[in-house]
Order: sequence, then structure tokens, then C-alpha cells
Amino acid sequence: MKIAIHGKQLKANEWQWIQLLLHKIAGPNVELAVEEYFHKICLANGISFPDVSVFNEFEKLPRQDLFLSIGGDGTLLDTIPFVADNNSPILCLNAGRLGFLSTAQLYDIEYILNETVANHTYLEERSLLEISVKGTTQQIYPYALNELSIMKTDTSNMIVVHTKVNRVYVNSYWADGLILATPTGSTGYSMSCGGPIMLPQSETFVITPVSPHSLTARPLIVPNSAVFQFQAESRNNNFLISADSRSYRIDENAEIEVKKASFTIKLLRLNEDNFIKTLKNKLNWGWDYRNS
Repeated sequence: MKIAIHGKQLKANEWQWIQLLLHKIAGPNVELAVEEYFHKICLANGISFPDVSVFNEFEKLPRQDLFLSIGGDGTLLDTIPFVADNNSPILCLNAGRLGFLSTAQLYDIEYILNETVANHTYLEERSLLEISVKGTTQQIYPYALNELSIMKTDTSNMIVVHTKVNRVYVNSYWADGLILATPTGSTGYSMSCGGPIMLPQSETFVITPVSPHSLTARPLIVPNSAVFQFQAESRNNNFLISADSRSYRIDENAEIEVKKASFTIKLLRLNEDNFIKTLKNKLNWGWDYRNS
């Protein structure tokens, strides 16, 4: 069995769960691979490893039977380049704060592993954006699980983002920026800018303006079969694009094209877990302080 682990710095009282995790999964039939940075900080915090191989941030791994992402939602986003289209199921163990994607708690690791071995799990597929940029020499990672953001680079001037869907002109958004979000990203930056929440199975994306200079500029839900074209203008002749946690400065003559990626990311969930339950737990839906 092939298992890979990627993680970030943890709190002092959380390393005990990592040691327990390694103890539980170690065995003669397990090939364990650990991301280089996480391996280094594990050793610095006194974690002892069985025989492992180490991979770095520039590698795409072959298919794993299980890929463990240990941290928060940002850690999962950083995991995507390691997995890409190899169909490795990702189990997210939350050691962060909110955790819309990382819903299984690290301190429950023994229970989670027992449920996984008992096959009390299911795979939840999440769609991605595939991004191409013409007119730049930047090396851009072409996939995003949450969103593509097109943003201004300074604090004063707005940008204009000319937007087309399937080559049909939609609008020129005068704003601080523009977001194209997947259903997964609908609970992130897009939601904080007034965008709708979409169920993970929704076959849609949403265009959400950031602080638009027009009262009629509202989020627009679009089928995920569409192809999007964006071109931005700004007074300083450049702007930023951010694909999940990766940002790039782009010249304004660049043309951005985005479509749904041909593959999905597979998240391993416990049977008892679902998106509606996550919304209730993370956003306190159904809770009324008057009843507390």
C-alpha cells in the first residue's frame, strides 16, 4: 500500500497525533512517502519515522492508495500539484481553524483510521479550473481547486476586467478584482465578497466581482461547461492573478482563458460526513443565540 503525507507546522500539543498516525500506518506492506518540508519539521519536533522516502514541492507523485493532507484548507490546496490527475484519494486531517475541506479532526486520527480500514468512507469528487494565460512569460500552475482571482496591484486604483463566456461578451467589471470560483471555492473568497454557496455536486461556476463600482454588478452563476475569457486593464499596466494560494503579476495585454479541468480531485470522506453538516458546523446554521 502506498501512502503519502503532506503537512504544515503544527501546535506543540498536536505532534503526538502525528506520532500515533505513523505508528498506526507503519508496516512491512506500506510504502510511506513524506513531503520534504513536513519531514524536516517532524524530525525537529521529535517525531520518529519508519523507513520513508521524501518528495519535494516540485514533484508530481504517481498514484497513491492514500494521500494524507495534514493542516487546514490551505494545506489541501498546496497538495493539489502533488496529486493532479493521478486519482489519489486525499484524506484531509484538520489541524487548522475553519476547515471547510479538512473536516476530519487530527485528534480523532485513531477513529478515522479505523473507519477507513472498515471502508466506512466514500469519495467526493471536486472539479477544478484549468487556466491558460497568453501574452506572459510567467510559469503559471494551470489548475485551481478554489478559484481564480484577478486583482489590482495597488491600494487606490480599480481595474477593469473585460469578461466573455464562450466568446460572448458579458461585462466589463470596474472593481478591485474579479473571482471565478468553483463550488469548492464558493465557501471561500467568493462567499466573503457576497457570492452564493454552491453544493459540491453543482455543475456550475460563479463569477463574483470584488467591490464593484456599480450597484448592478452581481455574482453570476454559469454552467461549468463554459469557457471563460478575461482581459484586464489598469493604470499601472499590470495586475495580479491568484490561482488558489499561488499569485502572479501579469501585464495587462495578457489574455486569460479558463475552463473546467478534464479531471477531478477525489476527497475521502467518512460516511457520517457531508457538506450540509459541514455548513451547519462551520457557519452555525440553525443555531440561535436566543436559545443558548
